Amino acid sequence: MKNRIGFFLHIPFPAPQILLSVPRHRELIEAMCAFDLLGFQTEPDLRAFCDYVATEAGGALVRDGAKPVSIDAFGHQLKAAAYPIGVYPDEIAALAKDGESGRDVEIVKATLHHRKLVMSIDRLDYSKGLVERFRAFERLIEHDPKQRNNVSFLQIAPPTRSDIDAYRDIRLQLEAESGRINGRYAELDWTPIRYIHRQYERPVLAALFREAHVGLVTPLRDGMNLGWRRNMCRRRIRTIRACWCCRNSRARRAS
Repeated sequence: MKNRIGFFLHIPFPAPQILLSVPRHRELIEAMCAFDLLGFQTEPDLRAFCDYVATEAGGALVRDGAKPVSIDAFGHQLKAAAYPIGVYPDEIAALAKDGESGRDVEIVKATLHHRKLVMSIDRLDYSKGLVERFRAFERLIEHDPKQRNNVSFLQIAPPTRSDIDAYRDIRLQLEAESGRINGRYAELDWTPIRYIHRQYERPVLAALFREAHVGLVTPLRDGMNLGWRRNMCRRRIRTIRACWCCRNSRARRAS
């Protein structure tokens, strides 16, 4: 293959001391260095990659301000840079408008009975902190009783990689946690957690987020998580609080 090729890593890149614990770490980095351009989601990810190449692979790096880093490693010359990914606000807002009169959205609005809605949408993945999110919501209604019957939590987690044991385990754990929490706190006219394990069309999801009062995004470890950005785009008309927290950056953003 003679054409130039690029590779974008949309997940966090580990620090060298962590990467060294992977048995075939050198082979992994050598394979990455076979590309002509490497893209990372954040500057810390780029810095971790460059640190490994310089300290563990004996590579040579040349930095020139904001330009991509020039790298010579494993007998190949390449460039690497951080390319943060965003979303298209107008497209997402249009999707929300298209879906707002749909049957699924109308059912949610009718069954809330003026309660506040906290909403999350994540693929079923152990990195998303879904179990921890359920337990956090449980702590909210445990320690603040006035929230009971006044707020509902809707978690949509579409199926993903169901043939892998770890993903089947997280599904079973979520089903058990939601059942336990609902069994403890539910009332005849109120279910604290609505956990849905199925796929919905994008206009429906966008419109549901527009109806939500809180968009909750709580990955344990993440790189390219655009959920909180999508929340804000879908709420261009009404005010929303979008909560985002990640142990990777120890950050919380609210708007």
